[in-house]
Amino acid sequence: PEVEAPLCLGGPLFARRVTLLCIAFLLREIEAAAARRSHWTFDVAQREFTWLLPASKVDPEACGVSRTWGCLCGTPSFPCPFCLAHAHYSWHLTFCTALNIDPADAPIFPSSSGGVVLKSAMVSSFEVLATNCGQPLLSHEGLRLFGGRSARITGAQALAALGIEVNKIRILARRSGRQWLRYGSDAPH
Repeated sequence: PEVEAPLCLGGPLFARRVTLLCIAFLLREIEAAAARRSHWTFDVAQREFTWLLPASKVDPEACGVSRTWGCLCGTPSFPCPFCLAHAHYSWHLTFCTALNIDPADAPIFPSSSGGVVLKSAMVSSFEVLATNCGQPLLSHEGLRLFGGRSARITGAQALAALGIEVNKIRILARRSGRQWLRYGSDAPH
């Protein structure tokens, strides 16, 4: 269910929605934290949502690549990025207005105070959601199973499970490394 309150101290509002959008766009936690409202555009008539994203993993605020998703309401095994983003965008304007914050420059995934969410709080939100879904947080060897790339890896696996080619996943992810082959091979079939 949609819950506005953060799931951890300093975490993003609507953490489930944030995480689903990160999964759909294959984002790292720092890329989500750096995202601004001005990075989003909608074509409501075509039911498409475009996000201006970082082109480089070393500079998560240097947005130079856009990715677009259309409405996926007919795909029951994958969240609809258009509908999630459209609902969040509408809420965000109301939220910023109430706090007297310029919405265009505000983080699109703010903390309760309207500020930028720290990487650690974004990861903690991923962990709370994982726990709520009955997932273990540690491997049998005691290693943490969730981190800043959790949504990115989950998204790659979900897309691979839907039969999307690895090269298309790489394009969506804005990366060409070999790790995408591993993510796809780890996907449930």
